[in-house]
Amino acid sequence: MSPLTTQPHEYPYAFHIALDGNGLNGLEGRAGVCVFRYDPATGRYAYKIEYYDGIAGGHAVSVSPDRSLGFLGNTGQHLLFYDATALAETDRLSTLRIEPTDSSIKGTTHIAWLGTREIVGAIGEHLWRFDIDQLGRPERLGPHGLKLPHAMKTTASGRYLVYGGMDHPGRGEAREVGIFDLRTGTARRVDLPATCWHVAAHPHEDRFYALS
Repeated sequence: MSPLTTQPHEYPYAFHIALDGNGLNGLEGRAGVCVFRYDPATGRYAYKIEYYDGIAGGHAVSVSPDRSLGFLGNTGQHLLFYDATALAETDRLSTLRIEPTDSSIKGTTHIAWLGTREIVGAIGEHLWRFDIDQLGRPERLGPHGLKLPHAMKTTASGRYLVYGGMDHPGRGEAREVGIFDLRTGTARRVDLPATCWHVAAHPHEDRFYALS
């Protein structure tokens, strides 16, 4: 851990970076977070690193809308939350309690925030909604329809959840993205000519872009 030399509020920018092990695919090894704080006016910076015991394959970080809480996506079959300022772990839950998975890399690597205390993520073959204050009581929304869901976003209106797909070790190449209607609870699978892990949402329209 590298302690910050100055107070966090002195830096206008804080970049949260997921840390994994020594592999090249971002899906194995340890799991941790680096927060890198930066002031472009002065060029000053500070950083802090924290690794979490019992979690593997740190892959993606997502910070709550109010910037108080962070989520560390991983392939260790856990949901892990941390204080966005201090990086101290605040809560975790084994997703194997909720639904089994058919591949070790089919973890909850990404989530989408539906509010400051509510998230949605993929576990097994379904999408699940969680209240941060009641992690042990998730709501199953419905099947996601993909081989291995990956990055996900909500569209501008908040009605649709859109997500990319990874190739599955046992079920083949993905070449697909998913669209889940949070109002009706139904999913749509869209075939693509290439595999797209990640998606980007339009800032004002219910439109998204699949990145290959």
